[in-house]
Amino acid sequence: MVNLNLTVIATIFNFLLLTAILTAILYKPITRFMAERAQRIQDDMAKAEQDRSTAQKLLEEYQQKLDQLQKEIHDRLEDAVLQGEKAREDIVKGAEEEARRILSAAQDEAVRLRRDAWMKLKEDIADLATAACLKVLEDRPGQDYEEQIRRALDKIVDAGGVTR
Repeated sequence: MVNLNLTVIATIFNFLLLTAILTAILYKPITRFMAERAQRIQDDMAKAEQDRSTAQKLLEEYQQKLDQLQKEIHDRLEDAVLQGEKAREDIVKGAEEEARRILSAAQDEAVRLRRDAWMKLKEDIADLATAACLKVLEDRPGQDYEEQIRRALDKIVDAGGVTR
């Protein structure tokens, strides 16, 4: 059979004692450290996934807000263009109305000036005709022909004897 000697038994005993001491001193703390590290890594991964999910939600919210702002900017720009066109139309209408008013006033003024000129011309013609008739009738003293001549000339001009 096998002879067990004291050296072999002491070596086996030392090995088992060293294994027990190393297990108590090194293996359990290293295993605990590794388990804690694995848990920390798992927690960090879960937190990173949660942060990524939160960031994705924020990105979507910001994208929606950006789209909404772009739509609002577009709508306001369209409104500004429409208001600008309306203001331009109002200005053009106002200018056209002002031009019509000025033209009408100018036409009225032209009619008034023509009428005044016609009246002045009529008076001048009547004065000249009266003066000419009085010159001819000077040799007949004592009669008041001037008023009679003026009335006769006014009747002729008013009746259309002198065209305008």
